[in-house]
Amino acid sequence: MAVSTKAQVKKLLASKNFTGKQAAHLVLKDSVEVDHGRPGILTATEIQRLKQNLQGREAAIYNSWIRTYPLVDYSAKEAIIMALEAQRRLLGLHGPIALALMGELELQQRDTMPFLVTQKQLEDIQREHQQKATDSLEAFTSVVENTASDLLEKEAENYPEANTEIEDLLRITPKSTEEVQGITPKEARAIQAKIFKASGLRLLKDIEAGKLTPFTITKAELSKRDRLITQDGEDSQQLVAYEAEVSLKAFQKATPEKTAALVERIRTALEDGSFTFHKTPAWIDAVFFRGQNLIEAGVAYYVQWAENFHMNADSSSGYALVLNPRSWNVDKNGHYEQPTGILARGATKQDAVEHLDKNAKDIQEAAVKAHALARKQIRHVLGYMEVIEAVSDAIGVDFTEDIRNVWNALKKALEHHHRLLQNASHFYRLEGLGKLKIDIEALKPSKQMANYIRERMAMNLGADWWTEVATALNEELATEHA
Repeated sequence: MAVSTKAQVKKLLASKNFTGKQAAHLVLKDSVEVDHGRPGILTATEIQRLKQNLQGREAAIYNSWIRTYPLVDYSAKEAIIMALEAQRRLLGLHGPIALALMGELELQQRDTMPFLVTQKQLEDIQREHQQKATDSLEAFTSVVENTASDLLEKEAENYPEANTEIEDLLRITPKSTEEVQGITPKEARAIQAKIFKASGLRLLKDIEAGKLTPFTITKAELSKRDRLITQDGEDSQQLVAYEAEVSLKAFQKATPEKTAALVERIRTALEDGSFTFHKTPAWIDAVFFRGQNLIEAGVAYYVQWAENFHMNADSSSGYALVLNPRSWNVDKNGHYEQPTGILARGATKQDAVEHLDKNAKDIQEAAVKAHALARKQIRHVLGYMEVIEAVSDAIGVDFTEDIRNVWNALKKALEHHHRLLQNASHFYRLEGLGKLKIDIEALKPSKQMANYIRERMAMNLGADWWTEVATALNEELATEHA
């Protein structure tokens, strides 16, 4: 029945021997071309001649097909809107998923991103750092260990057996079994004991010379300090304030008699081996120095810590100096406004984790719901397409061009969507997204929607039009395979 070339159209018009369906085929094909911005295959005169040559039943058939075109076009637009709705529903998940992925990365970067500061802010931090060093409560054991590092570094010629990196040597524990740069664990522990004892005795000399004053704090004070360290970390403001208060009071209460007795007890522990690099008596856990005392006495490690402030001090992520910051990025104190949300320094890591957990749960619940609704809408679109394709086959004019374009776009969007879900599922909080998939090729048309659109077309084509189309297709297939 297909007639498409100008010559074929003229030949058919000249014969005046054509049916209502043939005439409808030409007019509908012309309408589809014109509606898509392409040149038509008929002139207005040719269309008028086609209609004038139709009488009775053939004219009725022609009119029924012509009236069907608006229904087909309207149905195709409904299907397109539904396909776009399904796509929009899935794409609507991409924003929250992207934010969740950014949150995961921010959480990982939280402890490595630099702390942005202005010049004034950096100077304020330096002053705070020095004050913290002055007010700090330094455990006797830590001071001995840090002095041991300095001793080993400055007097290496007195310890030729320690021909390795200081950090590697002091890192060896009683359970270590591997050599470190040619030194066996046994040899390393012997060096550790030698250095530790020497540094401890050197500290005792400074104490006896009146340079240093050790003191003890109570079990209750020690317990509270440990709780603050466990609760907020070693840089918490509560801990710093508490150490400043305790260290000052205890330092002021230290007497020469108490100091002398403590020195003898420590010396005995160092000599008999009850106080070593890896073994600390419980009573020594309560012995401390005040930071200011260590700095004034010239203990190298603490002098360097207090005076040689650098851009990484007091922050595992370091500081980044912002030159010429914008006025809106600086607060009334001249400090740089820090990022908010997960990256905010005021938010604890636990707050960030809880936020990500809840967000991930909400996203996965929304994704399950969106996929169910999108799958239903896509099946409805397939129902529309099934019927519109049947109408196209019946009249020999393709009414599916716009739907197919949207359908192909939907398939590509789904491919991108599935890749995003797979990538997101690598984060354990979002691993459930990897199980969500819409296999568009395996979906079947909605029978309910297909029946509804068939009935809509039957308004013009008659109640049996679907059966007639199916019969014609079967006959065509039989002929092809004969």
